Amino acid sequence: MATEGTAKITSGLELTKDEVRRYYARPDVQKQLLPYLRGQDLLVGQSPAFNQIIYKRYDKGNPIRISTPKDLEWYGDRRHTEFHPTIGAQTNKLWVDLDSGSSRDLSSLKLLVPEVENALKKMPQVKNTSITFSGGCGFYVRGELDKHYPTGEMREKLKAVVRDLAKKRDDLVVDRPPNLNEVRLDISTFHDKGSIRAPHALNSATGFISMPLTREQLKGFDPVNDANPRKLAAAKEFAPGIPAARLTYALPDLQDKTWTMAIQLHNAERAGKHWDLRLVDPNTTHAHSWAVPKAKLPSPLDPPVLAVHTPTHTAHYALNYGVKGPKEISEGYGKGMVEMVHKEPVNVISSKPDKIKFERKVNGLPQQFVLFQTKGQSWMLKNVTKTTKEANMTPFQQGRYFALQKLGLAETSTDRPSTLEAPTPLETGDEEMPAGQLAAALAQLPEQMTQAKALTGKGENVEGHLNRNTVWSEPHPISNEMATGPSPVMPGRF
Repeated sequence: MATEGTAKITSGLELTKDEVRRYYARPDVQKQLLPYLRGQDLLVGQSPAFNQIIYKRYDKGNPIRISTPKDLEWYGDRRHTEFHPTIGAQTNKLWVDLDSGSSRDLSSLKLLVPEVENALKKMPQVKNTSITFSGGCGFYVRGELDKHYPTGEMREKLKAVVRDLAKKRDDLVVDRPPNLNEVRLDISTFHDKGSIRAPHALNSATGFISMPLTREQLKGFDPVNDANPRKLAAAKEFAPGIPAARLTYALPDLQDKTWTMAIQLHNAERAGKHWDLRLVDPNTTHAHSWAVPKAKLPSPLDPPVLAVHTPTHTAHYALNYGVKGPKEISEGYGKGMVEMVHKEPVNVISSKPDKIKFERKVNGLPQQFVLFQTKGQSWMLKNVTKTTKEANMTPFQQGRYFALQKLGLAETSTDRPSTLEAPTPLETGDEEMPAGQLAAALAQLPEQMTQAKALTGKGENVEGHLNRNTVWSEPHPISNEMATGPSPVMPGRF
């Protein structure tokens, strides 16, 4: 890899790696950005830390090319924050970068942009022009040429145009950085192997989007509102943490991976109090989510707990919303208070679309849990840790124990291993979160909430559905077919 240079970043949004990745993983961003990148050798900017950018042209000795959404996501996953198509000895495009001095604001530049665009339109080789916010402290004015021309030849023609403009105003310069009250008409990057930031790419120094603009949009343009990827993400969410598409992604096929488990308590106005369990895949940043009835995960020998699969949330929401205390969702179906009560790394032993097995430490000892699908959105959460008691029980004894426990007649805790007699706290490793609590990892699940009535058939809320009475209230005769049929699978067997 060849490093072209580094530059210090002094201000901006300080986007996290996850925010950068999520921005470039958005289908709408990919659709807008990829046409500017396909077929081009690229200069890319990578930000290993917010105060540094590393620019490079080559990856393992080869020119950097991005042609598909997967290519873009690969670079986004590795915190490549910006992408610059380059030109060679021949070009069918040109550009001017309007860069202001430190005492000039964007409003004064807005008046100059149409003047520069008009000057480019008068060039006989230019057939189309466009305006783009640079993502920093200026604007790009681009020209599309009617065919390919020698880059050196077009550079001289463009230099003549901007110098003519500079002669008309005392505050315009061409060949040097601008002073406090000046504006530079910069063409220094327009040359063989030169480059300019692609529209819709991020600016590493500020975190803002290099946003294409019409002249009408230019007048009221405000980067904080109109080029802010955080506001763009929020505007496209169906609800906090739930993208507009409201998709429920299938669990991936994998084994032996470290994920993050998070649990949040959600006191929802419409859905009622419930807990959301999140398992966050760091590779995809999908927060696979289930609503569960209790804060504490089941112990060994406890019966399985109903878990309702909900739309996939964003990792950012799953790991951050409500961390510093209860946080309000002010409107929408998830209206209510959300509080993060626990998160920790867990080892995913295996994962398939309909089942995931993971391991975490309880009182310093490993315990294993399985989430498995039963029907539709209904899943079960089971602690499958082998204990001395369970190891000595036959399937019939296990079934008997669970039945008695359901009826409230189970043996006392003295029948269980001593390590399970006391409530098991969850180690958080985070002093901001109250230890000993376990609650739903993330925001609310709008799609699941809206289906609560259909799921229960009685219109009860999520908490009521998850804790519904499953004991028959009336005698249920057993048919001969049922009585003589194959032996049922005993509860708790997988």
